[in-house]
Amino acid sequence: MTRPKNRHEPDPEALERQRRALELKIAGATYREIAAALGYRDGSAAYKAVQAGKRLGFVEPAAELRQLESDRLDRLQRAVWTNAVKGDLPAVNAALKISDQRAKLLGLNAPQRTDVTIKLDDQLAAQVIAVLQAVLGDPLLALTPDQRIVAGEIVPRHLRAVGAATETDERQEHREGA
Repeated sequence: MTRPKNRHEPDPEALERQRRALELKIAGATYREIAAALGYRDGSAAYKAVQAGKRLGFVEPAAELRQLESDRLDRLQRAVWTNAVKGDLPAVNAALKISDQRAKLLGLNAPQRTDVTIKLDDQLAAQVIAVLQAVLGDPLLALTPDQRIVAGEIVPRHLRAVGAATETDERQEHREGA
């Protein structure tokens, strides 16, 4: 291996080994395998070469890496598919795991909807109103006392409309025997 005459000038052979180390890692090789293939003293040295390759910009674009991983999943699926469709349970499980991994890789899983119910007691509802007043420039201060009463009825109604229950609602349900 030749050393560059200028310490600031990168060694072309070292750069090529780092690029090859990164390619092997992307292809699925272990650090020990990379070390053996490229003549590094151990897996740790191969790891450092791969990291140096990444820092130097030898990393494939994300779309190419995604395609590479998708191709790997295709090969794995082909390997288990015949047995899976015959009903071999381990092969079926493997095929399902491969399919799930592909869906994650390609972003095929739809976002999961989560319903949230918030129960507010009257004191907390008053605090929510106070925060809204502070954030919105305290618009309720400009209201007359009668308008404030109406606003005090509208906010809990709105909270119910978005799925929140207030303490008053629970007392009403209890009185009605619900």
